[in-house]
Amino acid sequence: MTIAELEQEVGISHGSIHAIWYDDLMMRHVSAKFVPRQLTMDQMECCMMVAGDLFNKSTQDPTFLKKIITGDESLMFAYDLETRMQSSEWHTASSPQPKKSRLVRSKDKVILTAFFDIYGLVHHEFLPPGQTFTGNFYVQVLQRLRDAV
Repeated sequence: MTIAELEQEVGISHGSIHAIWYDDLMMRHVSAKFVPRQLTMDQMECCMMVAGDLFNKSTQDPTFLKKIITGDESLMFAYDLETRMQSSEWHTASSPQPKKSRLVRSKDKVILTAFFDIYGLVHHEFLPPGQTFTGNFYVQVLQRLRDAV
């Protein structure tokens, strides 16, 4: 129910409703957090069980977290980046300041697969142009990761 609807229903002013909600009842107006999908109870229980197992292993073996490698795939757009130093020019004090246009995302896109451990980047590679990210390709990536580790 909105404040306007409540004003008509109860017959008190907007300010009074606001004061009651915020000051007296200590309620706040919050928005829902976006989540990709809602988990079922079975999925939540499985997540809790896995998290508990990982926690137990980390308390029993102090080096356990150092053995974990995580990976991610990201769609990257190609930019022609120029550092601030590269774009600097010599000008007199009376010269107008040079202008630099905003970067625009290129149509060139590539998928980057990167793997990290506790110390940083372990392995990375780009999906070759024209190839799709399939299960077979991912197996090959994991084999190369294993060789890198």
